[in-house]
Amino acid sequence: MEITVDKKETAYGLINLKLQESDYLPEFNKKIKEYSQKASIKGFRPGKVPAGMIKKMYGKGLKVEIINQQVYQKLNEYIKEEELPILFSPLLKSEALSEEEISSGDTFEFEFEVFLEPEIELPLDESFKVKSYSIEVSEDDLKETMDNLNKSYPEVSQVDEIEDGDFVKATFKAVEGEFEKETVLPLNQVAEDERKNFIGKKKEEEVKFDLKKVFPEANTVKLLFGIDEKEAEELAGEFTMSILKITRNKDPEMNEEFFKKILGEEDAKDITTESEFEDALKDKLREVNEPAAESLTSKLIRDGLTEKVTVDMPEEFLKKTFKMTNEEGLTDEQVEERFPDFKEAVKWRVIGNKVFKDAELKIEPEEIQAQAAINIKQQFMGYNIPLEDEQMDEFVENYLTHENGKNYDQVFEQVFQEKILDQIKSKISFEEETLDIKKLNKILQEK
Repeated sequence: MEITVDKKETAYGLINLKLQESDYLPEFNKKIKEYSQKASIKGFRPGKVPAGMIKKMYGKGLKVEIINQQVYQKLNEYIKEEELPILFSPLLKSEALSEEEISSGDTFEFEFEVFLEPEIELPLDESFKVKSYSIEVSEDDLKETMDNLNKSYPEVSQVDEIEDGDFVKATFKAVEGEFEKETVLPLNQVAEDERKNFIGKKKEEEVKFDLKKVFPEANTVKLLFGIDEKEAEELAGEFTMSILKITRNKDPEMNEEFFKKILGEEDAKDITTESEFEDALKDKLREVNEPAAESLTSKLIRDGLTEKVTVDMPEEFLKKTFKMTNEEGLTDEQVEERFPDFKEAVKWRVIGNKVFKDAELKIEPEEIQAQAAINIKQQFMGYNIPLEDEQMDEFVENYLTHENGKNYDQVFEQVFQEKILDQIKSKISFEEETLDIKKLNKILQEK
């Protein structure tokens, strides 16, 4: 077998592979012998089927199978032995040989396109500066969070008379027509000028109103009555509301039960006052938002390096790779539309590989397992399901082998990215900036 690599451009090359009969014939004859020993054909004793008959029956397909195996096996061995810095799988440049071409020939030539990672220079020193963000929870952040908690965990009571902000369960009927619906009306959905007609009404009383005046927006009617948009737009005229129940929400009492409900039993075990709760809540908000601030810094590093570093890339090869590997089955138009983002991702991969190689970084199996355990714990926490440490090993093993190792690849990439970013951060300089949560969210939206 003859294999050579022809470097056509800085980052593009062709691997030429010539497969001769002597390369695949021993394996072919071995398979024919195995088939003849196992074949069960009428008129022949087991293991005594003539090799010529087996070749006639199975030879064509078997030859195709063996040649394909040999080509890709030898191709991968050559890439590994020559330590070719290849990114992405090689692509067969010509049309695949047909079964007829393979069955009638003895010598075959294949040409594969490859992306050879180019040598690049990285500006990793203190002259490369990015902003590093940290979180400081402001009083406005705290107030907004407390307001949201009060709305999410209200103390609910049944009352006899409507006040602004109440929820009214009632039967709504059109004065003219057959429309009738029992539903719950949040009073704040009523037009502000019309609420005075509802406030003060009591259970079992009836309110008469004009639908369009009370609910000027058709979308409000749609959501209130659970009807389609067309019907909501057409619904009009006088209606009556027969009050069945009035519910009022008020802010929860700031006590230890509430503190534990929000912070968890362990984190709230020593908290007894509202002031202590607010301090702990600030710490929690800082902890929750720090990853977003860190990811913002990481994005600035990535954007800065991809802008500064020049990477030669074979675009036609990358477009073919992008189209072939995308699970959505992209059209040529979609490939053109999305290619710039893919190209940026490839550029970052080349940069990442350079950082990883120059720093002689490694990823150990234990690191993959540890990150998988973190991912699993986070998933279980989202469902409020406790997970015992002794269960973790089994969960990690199942998680990493799930979907033919797809999860393993994702965790490996996660660890890889963390390592290269940590390495880059150790070489460059930072401009520190403190953000409150509101400003952080604004920056994230702009990015």
